[in-house]
Amino acid sequence: MHPSISLFPNTEFYGRQIFDAPNVKETGYRRRFLKGNMFGSCSFINIAYGKEEFGELQSFNSTVEAAVVADIVGSLFKEINGTRTKTSIGGEEDLIIISTVRSDERGLVGFFSNLQRANVALTRARYCLWIFGNEATLVKSGSIWKKIVNDAKERKCFYNAEEDESLAQTITDSLIELDQLDVLLKTDSSLFRNARWMACFSDDFRRSVERVRNVRIRKEVLSLLAKLSNGWRQSRNKRSLIVHNWISSPLSEQYKVSGQLNMVWTVDNLQENSFYIQVLKVWDILPSSGIPKLAMSLDTFFRIIQRSR
Repeated sequence: MHPSISLFPNTEFYGRQIFDAPNVKETGYRRRFLKGNMFGSCSFINIAYGKEEFGELQSFNSTVEAAVVADIVGSLFKEINGTRTKTSIGGEEDLIIISTVRSDERGLVGFFSNLQRANVALTRARYCLWIFGNEATLVKSGSIWKKIVNDAKERKCFYNAEEDESLAQTITDSLIELDQLDVLLKTDSSLFRNARWMACFSDDFRRSVERVRNVRIRKEVLSLLAKLSNGWRQSRNKRSLIVHNWISSPLSEQYKVSGQLNMVWTVDNLQENSFYIQVLKVWDILPSSGIPKLAMSLDTFFRIIQRSR
């Protein structure tokens, strides 16, 4: 196996008594199956939003983690077919993908905490070993997997899955389909963590989104939110302002999402110490017929805000 793969198990399990063969030390003994530093010889890829569930076959599964691994296997399939390179992914092969599955607040990892099983899992790959798991769960376990995560960080081969655009989209799609929108609507989620505007959502908006059962529409809503929080705006001739009575500041806008649904939002500045933060406030997603009632509510709300100032 490649020296970067053997380094941890050799140190942890064999007291550095096993030596790398001369051929694996040669510069040419390396293969790259996908582009990007994340897919090097040895990587730990953190999937923070995984959620373990007890399956029908008395074993645990994590749909989000499975979706990410499936995405990578699909990319490998395209790459291998395109280059016509013979590659083996399986029990003791060129590339090994480990999905640790477990994702819980208690740090329980089950049978994977067994040293012998961990050793076997870590020593099957020739060229590339990619480990997928929830960093927080594995570190909290206090097992061998805590050492594996810390070793990956020390060797700078630890990555967050969202750093890859394709995997980030796969995670988002999985959470939408699993009805875990509350995870995506947090300010530190992958959608808004690096956004130009701070995004915050009213309770009405959260309830309205949960009532939308069409996955395609849900994706359109979140896609629009991501674009708005990063500064995108419709052209002036397409923008639709909501002005009710005196209210014009902050301006309320509505963007059509899909069919009869519209997203209503405002912008404001929030002062923290000596800094001002741009805030995108999303009030609701609703049919056109519900806009006048919401406008009246916003009118009252902002009038109260103005008086308090």
